[in-house]
Amino acid sequence: MINIDEEKNIMTFWHCGNAAPSLANPKYELLLRNHPLAGQGTAFWGALKPGKVTIARFCNIDGQYKLFLLKGEAVDMDRYTRGVMANVKIEKPVRQVVEQIIAEGVPHHYSLVWDDVAAELKEICGLLQIPVIEA
Repeated sequence: MINIDEEKNIMTFWHCGNAAPSLANPKYELLLRNHPLAGQGTAFWGALKPGKVTIARFCNIDGQYKLFLLKGEAVDMDRYTRGVMANVKIEKPVRQVVEQIIAEGVPHHYSLVWDDVAAELKEICGLLQIPVIEA
């Protein structure tokens, strides 16, 4: 997560490398360019497709595994960085979610799934006795 827009209640998720080409938004150009951080090698640069997304991060906080879980809607919006990115509109105020991430100690790097799989992830965590940090 690299940016928030409090006015639009959007969080921007970005990756310097590749995403699956099937996740590319067909309305916008998908480019094959130099890696945006390394300057060599290749990476896709493009906007990711709109749709329901689940954002998750399994992490070890103070010796205990936890799952950070957030649902949203990737919006139809072109990229404004090098690499691939998705702008995700969420229900809670973005500032509140960022403050929760900080307060809980959730580390950087998240997984995005283009579907609502929150119930399934919570069920797995229940079976494994892993606490869920739901934003």
